[in-house]
Amino acid sequence: MLPELQSLAALASSCPDVVLQVGVGDCNWSFNWAARIITVNPIDLALRPPDYCRGLILHESAHAALTRFGDIVPSEIYQANIHPLLNVIEDCRIENWLQQRFPGCRPWIRLYNDRILGSISDSNRQRLAADPAGGFLAGLLDHWWNESSVLTLHPESQTALTQVMPHFKQAIAAFPSPESPDATRTRQHYHSHPVSICYCAQDHDSEPSSAECIIRMLQHRVWVIIWQHIVPVFLRLLDHPDSEPTRQAIAQRALENAQAAAAPADPRRPSSGEIKHSHRPSTGRGQPGDANLTLATGTSGAYARELAKHAALIETCAATLLQLITADARPKRSRFHRSGHALDLRVAMQFEADPRQHERLWQRVSLPRRPDPAFVLLIDGSGSMAGPRAEATFAALVVLREVCLRLGIPLTIIAFASDAQLIQSADAPDSTAVQARLAGLLAPCGGTNINPALDIATHHLNQCPNRHRHLWILSDGDTRDPDEARTKLRSIRRDGVRVHGLGLGPESTEIADLIPGSPTNLTPNQLPAVLARLLQSQVAARH
Repeated sequence: MLPELQSLAALASSCPDVVLQVGVGDCNWSFNWAARIITVNPIDLALRPPDYCRGLILHESAHAALTRFGDIVPSEIYQANIHPLLNVIEDCRIENWLQQRFPGCRPWIRLYNDRILGSISDSNRQRLAADPAGGFLAGLLDHWWNESSVLTLHPESQTALTQVMPHFKQAIAAFPSPESPDATRTRQHYHSHPVSICYCAQDHDSEPSSAECIIRMLQHRVWVIIWQHIVPVFLRLLDHPDSEPTRQAIAQRALENAQAAAAPADPRRPSSGEIKHSHRPSTGRGQPGDANLTLATGTSGAYARELAKHAALIETCAATLLQLITADARPKRSRFHRSGHALDLRVAMQFEADPRQHERLWQRVSLPRRPDPAFVLLIDGSGSMAGPRAEATFAALVVLREVCLRLGIPLTIIAFASDAQLIQSADAPDSTAVQARLAGLLAPCGGTNINPALDIATHHLNQCPNRHRHLWILSDGDTRDPDEARTKLRSIRRDGVRVHGLGLGPESTEIADLIPGSPTNLTPNQLPAVLARLLQSQVAARH
């Protein structure tokens, strides 16, 4: 039956390169975006009716065709506690699309959904009735699939479902029409659409089809609906004391993923380090405790909030820098040379009438001058930063870190107070522990001794192979032993590092004494935008 399932997968996903492989034991049905592999449950393949497996293969293929959350949703949010919610809503959306796109598949989809969603054991019913967050997820599926509700839910779940149901229906109805789009109008709309920013690098090398443009724009619409109207409700339920079973299930799955990532890879199992979406009919899709979620440990709620708040600034800054970097990476031609790599046809035509143009006939190709920056940040974490200054610093670091992660720019973050702490190393910028350390800056304490941090910064700058190295120092006031700090900074400058200071608050004039020319008296609400502009200017700068 595998050849038939392979053909179905290629048809539904519009991806002829999708590969099927049989998993191990009672594994998940899953799709791995990076490897383009659909993993099939061997027990279902052997024991279930063929139509059951046909339906599930279409389900995974529909994820390949429509699901783009991994490209659109910031990774720290995508891998946080809202992943189960995205999983449930996306399952409903893609199956609505399948039934419209391939009407003949409805009996196949009904076969497994009736088994999963129509017959729930008494023990599961009791568990869902006592768990607001888990009951909310199950209630979304129940309202979508069953003509009349088969679940008795917690009162908080019922209230939440009533609140979000109009938005839920909007989200699951946002799928492509079977009609062919107008290619020209679609591309014009796409290029002015905010989702295009998420694909700047990819679109630079290969223009997306009009159908793919529509898929991306619709996925963005779904995300906006979920983020604005459904996520706040779900997170409120997740914080409810009675939602502990769902919180434990999410934490357990995160632990399993971490263990799987550390273990030797099984070639028959999708890599847990890749973004994947899976469907496990044996445990019930979308129920709390369902082991079909790819989560990351250590995600900070404060980090996710700032990420969402400044998403537009992050994407705009990243898009601007990407345009700059890619433009500078292309060879450029200069005109009017007496020798060169290519004939200048315009001058050649003039040469026919004016032989004096012979010394201006040629063009030369200049070598690319791609920026090669690396940044080391020293952040004041002393007690005087408490309150709005610490909050603004944290927000600015989230912006800076996210932009650098998107573009692969090395970034090292060091906090200083009475002593120094390495928050993020350029060697491991996406470590899950970084967010927790950054969140620790929201509770500053201690004195202001920058010198140990300068020693750590010197070590990292000396190890950095990038041509354009920058040291930034953000502080709100005096530092202990400024003469020693000036000596260390002079040594750093002699090694070709550009040093910049930022003074936060009215008492920050000391930073200008330490680093002449530094802007001071910045207000907290200015800081994220100021750091973003400084990043753009320094990446564009030439030594």
